[in-house]
Amino acid sequence: MDDVSFEPVNSFPPRRLAAPPLDYKLGFTRMFGTSDIALSGLCSGWSVPEATHNWNDGNDASLALWTHDLPMLPCILAVEGLPFLAGGGARQRITLYANGRRLGFWHLTESRIHFLEAAIEPEYWLDRDAGGLLNLVWHFPDAVKPVDLGRAEDHRKLGFCFRSLTIDYYPP
Repeated sequence: MDDVSFEPVNSFPPRRLAAPPLDYKLGFTRMFGTSDIALSGLCSGWSVPEATHNWNDGNDASLALWTHDLPMLPCILAVEGLPFLAGGGARQRITLYANGRRLGFWHLTESRIHFLEAAIEPEYWLDRDAGGLLNLVWHFPDAVKPVDLGRAEDHRKLGFCFRSLTIDYYPP
């Protein structure tokens, strides 16, 4: 976990993040950070990608992804990451939406790696260009700026450090 930093990093203004959707293949794990996802599909609410991860910056972070095949069976989405907790008794609540439908809610109180999993029903995908489009939005009502807590000069509003994303069909 030493590669997660709280040093000042610039954030993108939302208008610069109108990127095309992340080209995604079901069953593969994609890594956040500069080595894989980088800026692909990041729509708004993200900090500049770091080497191995992306932090959100604000109360909402959205990512658009497109897969070549429109999923016709239920899928499971798994995100690996670390919550930003602001001191003793802190919490990080996270709600995930896909194309406007609520997929999951987590209440994290431990500063450790978490795997957030949620089911995606076939009807949640949008049929676009002979594939499936998914607009994911994570909501962080407890996001906070480390500078406001006296922890470094970091002005980003942090909630979760994203490390990886996987979407696959439910096991048979």
